[in-house]
Amino acid sequence: MLRLFRVSLTVTMLFIVASWTSPATAEIPNLLAWQGVALDSLDAPLADGDYNIHFAIYNDPTAGDSLWGESHLVTIQNGVINVLLGTVVPVPDSVFAGPSTFLQVQFESEDPYVPRSQILSVGYAFRVGTIDGATGGSISGPLTVDDEIHSTSGGIRFPDNSVQTTAATGGGGGGGWVDDGTSVRLETASDNVGIGLADPSEKLDVVGNIHASGSLISGNS
Repeated sequence: MLRLFRVSLTVTMLFIVASWTSPATAEIPNLLAWQGVALDSLDAPLADGDYNIHFAIYNDPTAGDSLWGESHLVTIQNGVINVLLGTVVPVPDSVFAGPSTFLQVQFESEDPYVPRSQILSVGYAFRVGTIDGATGGSISGPLTVDDEIHSTSGGIRFPDNSVQTTAATGGGGGGGWVDDGTSVRLETASDNVGIGLADPSEKLDVVGNIHASGSLISGNS
């Protein structure tokens, strides 16, 4: 998508709206590719040389807040400009957390180009490097998480189809085991433990043999 901006009678820039440099992979480079053509007042390519260009990303085409910015000393040849944005100040993915972002370009001491140019998605950007805001989906391979997993509702479902909704809840909810560090106990004192049966009627209800290498102590003895 080409956009033509005239800052003054001295410089005109024709540039391609910035886009992510590569599709989402295991490591997402936080860089934006920006290409432009600088023309003089006679629409001829700007004289070869080094020029200062400041780039900034905003959340509004004319006002708003600056989300990111950096300056480049760019070598222009035959009017052509190629810049990788993010090589000076990395572009955090939080910049694109809002619905729209706009790139502002300021050439030398001229006023910034207005209106700013909206940053648009490229095809592979729809396969993003984060699941923030995702509405669903599945992962076919192992998932390694270096930080916490937050579940705001529904809990976590395990391969046996049980759902854990709190740290102390077992399959299906309603109490469970609590590890106090030196002992393991039931969270709910009135619960029973069953081995070999689903509806224990005693504190410990076992179907089958019990093997103990030590003594079984009864509180009534």
